[in-house]
Amino acid sequence: MNNCSYSSFYKFSSMGRIQRFTSLVLCFLIFQLALSLPAEVLVLESFNESLNTQPLSIPTLNYLSERDTYSDAIDKGLNYLCFLEFPFGTRQSIYTTDDDLKKSGWDRYPVEGALGKFANLEPAFNRLGLTYDPADTVQITWQHDRESQNTKGQTAPPSEAAYINYYNLRHGYIVAESNYGPAFWFDEAGIQNPIYADVTYWSDVVFVEWQSQGIDRGLDIRELNYVFRTEVTNADTIEVIQRILGGKVRVWPGVDVQMSDAAGLAMLGTPNGRGVAWLLATHKEQFGKRTIESVTVRAARAARAARAAGAGGGATQATQARTGGLGRAREQKGNRTRRIEWAYLLNNATSGC
Repeated sequence: MNNCSYSSFYKFSSMGRIQRFTSLVLCFLIFQLALSLPAEVLVLESFNESLNTQPLSIPTLNYLSERDTYSDAIDKGLNYLCFLEFPFGTRQSIYTTDDDLKKSGWDRYPVEGALGKFANLEPAFNRLGLTYDPADTVQITWQHDRESQNTKGQTAPPSEAAYINYYNLRHGYIVAESNYGPAFWFDEAGIQNPIYADVTYWSDVVFVEWQSQGIDRGLDIRELNYVFRTEVTNADTIEVIQRILGGKVRVWPGVDVQMSDAAGLAMLGTPNGRGVAWLLATHKEQFGKRTIESVTVRAARAARAARAAGAGGGATQATQARTGGLGRAREQKGNRTRRIEWAYLLNNATSGC
């Protein structure tokens, strides 16, 4: 077995005028083509993954009866690029307070002194000049452990889903440690046609906590610079990264792919790329308008992953392959631009680097 550690570095930025115009025209043509087709040709896709479950508001054309994972990720990536680029059409979240979460059966559990996982992020943190001062970093678990009445008048059972994340407003980052939503647990339990609470998405829960931390500390919530993901297991994301790397092991700084390339769109369209895209797309009023510019993919041999696992409390075995991502964005406000970066790390047992 040939185990590798993968990482990817996403850049979010305000596109140049020509590039942005081209992107908007492409998105507009997709909408027009979709509207011109007979209803039976259109397929409104939805994705079901541990971090987020959200119907796509852009019709996706089902070109082939069977699509491979990489091609499917490209389609989804283009959809999400349109969500971020279009100034209209993306439904904004209406669940933006602690009360909204609690009414949907979520409870908040702070965790003290659990910062071991940050050892896994050491290479990225060193590169970005970040620290994880315990005085500025809090770990919060939001768990769905109560039934609630949804807006359809249905009684939604507790799913036992949990979103476990670290928040650091001082340095502007979130570390997503373990995030499995209601859809994942209902599927694990074999429940058919489950009844969902109004709030189910990772993006809504994380935004509410980020906003609360900002209010409590008197800090600007727009200063979200990074989102790291850890211990997210998703075979589709691993497959896309391996396809991009072409079986080669590339350490930092890795391989750059642009959003104008199929590889960049594929990374955005993975289950772990689109969760953060949805966070930005559905909270434009709070975060401003962000787009995605490029992604850098890197790999490191299992020895480095083993050292990181040992330093991080042994949560992950040396034989597990790791994947991850790191992204950068810019916010436009008049003539001013402000850079913002986010990242994710993933763990999955796989072979064949």
